[in-house]
Amino acid sequence: MQPLEYVIKHLEAFKHVPPWYFTLEGLAKATRIVHQDEVKELLVLTQETEEALSLCPTLSISASKHAKYDHNLFFTEFLYAKCNFLIHIEHTDWPMAAVDTLNWFFYNLENHVLRQQAKRGERVLLHYASRVMTKWHDIPPANQFDLSIINKALMSSIVQELHSREMERSIAW
Repeated sequence: MQPLEYVIKHLEAFKHVPPWYFTLEGLAKATRIVHQDEVKELLVLTQETEEALSLCPTLSISASKHAKYDHNLFFTEFLYAKCNFLIHIEHTDWPMAAVDTLNWFFYNLENHVLRQQAKRGERVLLHYASRVMTKWHDIPPANQFDLSIINKALMSSIVQELHSREMERSIAW
């Protein structure tokens, strides 16, 4: 299964793509959208390069309305997405240093001590991943921080923030 053309274009431009697009659900939706568009024959002309044009299914070149935020995934979905994401960034010729950094980033999250706290710890890790990956992509490559090093202060801040939200919800009831 392949992600949407929208996702491939974002990867080629070194932009952040939410992991949902690489989950089983995201890839299945992409397949359905492409097949749905092929049946209806709704195509749009897109410019691949200065010399080349191509026809793409219309729904495949825009963001999915079904996409989920990173922190709304289950940790198992996130890990599945990680594998597909890493494969696709290699195919879109990302610099090997960036691929290695992301590999170590995912490894460090997957093996983080917070995973021992089951769902609560995994939720913290997903919020952390969401924040730092978005920020990492927003920074020009020359100024990017080492994503593979877990920012303990940010992680603690997220733990406190999520704990406060839980407390507020329990008091509100």
